[in-house]
Amino acid sequence: MPRYYLPKVNKFVTFAASLPIALSGGVGYCFGLWSPLLKANYNLSQGSLGLVAAAHNLGAYSSFISGILYDSLEHRHHVGPRLSLLIGALMNCVGFSMLWAAVTKRIEVALWQMILLAMVAGNGGTWYDTSPLATNLRNFPASRGIVVGIIKSCIGLSSSLYTEAFEGFFGGHAGPFLLFLAWAPSTVALVLLPLVNYVHYVQSSETHKTFTTDQRFYVALRIIAALSVYLMITALVSGLTDVSHHMKVWFAIGAIMLMIPVVAISYDSGGLYAEKASLFYDEEEEGEEYLLSSEARLPHHTQGGAHDCDVSVDGTDVMDDDSPLITRDKSIEHIFPSLSIAECFVNTDFWIMAFVCGIGIGSGLAFLNNSSQLVTSLGGSSAMKSILVTFFGVASCAGRLLFGAIPEQMLHKHGLPRPFFLVFAAGCGCLTYAATAFANPLLLYPLSLLAGLWFGGHWSLLPSLASELFGLENFASIYTILQMAPAIAGYLLGASLLGGTYDAVGKRHGDPGNTCIGSDCFRSAFLIVSLLGLVSTLLSFWLLKKTFKQYRAGYGALRVFERDVDDADSIPPS
Repeated sequence: MPRYYLPKVNKFVTFAASLPIALSGGVGYCFGLWSPLLKANYNLSQGSLGLVAAAHNLGAYSSFISGILYDSLEHRHHVGPRLSLLIGALMNCVGFSMLWAAVTKRIEVALWQMILLAMVAGNGGTWYDTSPLATNLRNFPASRGIVVGIIKSCIGLSSSLYTEAFEGFFGGHAGPFLLFLAWAPSTVALVLLPLVNYVHYVQSSETHKTFTTDQRFYVALRIIAALSVYLMITALVSGLTDVSHHMKVWFAIGAIMLMIPVVAISYDSGGLYAEKASLFYDEEEEGEEYLLSSEARLPHHTQGGAHDCDVSVDGTDVMDDDSPLITRDKSIEHIFPSLSIAECFVNTDFWIMAFVCGIGIGSGLAFLNNSSQLVTSLGGSSAMKSILVTFFGVASCAGRLLFGAIPEQMLHKHGLPRPFFLVFAAGCGCLTYAATAFANPLLLYPLSLLAGLWFGGHWSLLPSLASELFGLENFASIYTILQMAPAIAGYLLGASLLGGTYDAVGKRHGDPGNTCIGSDCFRSAFLIVSLLGLVSTLLSFWLLKKTFKQYRAGYGALRVFERDVDDADSIPPS
């Protein structure tokens, strides 16, 4: 049977199912919760602990295999997304189960074996990222920013959600929590993977005026915002007051209950299976036939072939008023290039993106993975450690949402290029890490929020910019290759720079037990991170200047595409 006759799950059902999966895709950010147990049981130095953290991050960001697999099955609309999730569930379950056994010393392992286990455990999450993100980007190509923001915000929020479980269900005990990380995310993925697939045509519910696509996205935004605020408030209450364990259990249950409204996203969208819109044609169908029996029912400017668009990058008239309505946003994709992997490797913009996002994300990882030792060195309380992880996760979620939705709105309404926000995030990160170099315990609260915000902002901008600057044809492969940059930067900044500085200053102080106490333990390291952030800001500005005309042309194409969709929807049925 030809694949396009197979029933496809409604793309809004796919989107709704993707959110719980993504909320389990960032458990690697919980490293700070169980790393003290690992350090104590194996008497590791901060540098050695940093190596394990870097390996965990490297596994999480070594997603090129998942990207290449996904792209190789691009035309298998059911198999690609689901097989990716199945592999991720297996990797996550095996990796964290073995890590639990090793960290709790049920089995004795050498340092290199611990590094390998951490890498395998971290790699499970990347499949939870690649499949939902690539599938929903392809399902909603005209709403890339907000789709990326929502999916990536869920991944960022997952550390805060699982921290709530850590405190509530496990009483802060890292051993059983590691076992929970082995089976909980895997169960979520296995249950929901049948609902994830790519729908290659415009769905009839996408043209509804009563409950529009944007309104469905805003339902998701409100759910994530409510969950974020809830997690932040409960983390503060638990950390700063004497809350009973019984109450923490109810806090965790409340967080789970707040995810139930996700089902409302697919409400009144046509049932479980997708239904084609009657006013659009499908380029992937054999013969590229219209779904209408006659073109006469289309608006005047929608008639004609798909190659009649008049797009000018340098001129002011970006698209002709008589340009046709074409499948998806092909007019937008016409402006932005579609590069192969080999072409990206000789493209200057690709390497600028890799450096800027590597520093922006890697510095956030370095902050997060060293947060426990940062608190201890400055004389903070043990309760601060969980609060900082939660704050960072919630702020990361906010950053992914804001840097997904706001750039999308500004591009659609005013034509403001997306790289502008990359300049902003890089510059703010530079200032944040300069302030961290001179922080005190109380200042760590707002700094963890700011660090998480810029960290999440970079994560949201990376896939959006990659899809625009390098195209959607090989998006999964290119995006996952770019993710290697934060993994490498996270190791160099977290283990080599911050971990090495911490150990060196601790030895100079004569502090016992692989520890360092004092405000100078991380100072010089964070000043270097800040300097690298300044370089990233300058490179981001250069990228903004280089792509400015291209984005202005894309702005014109977006306006025409959105007008045509509205006009098509206004045609009364015959």
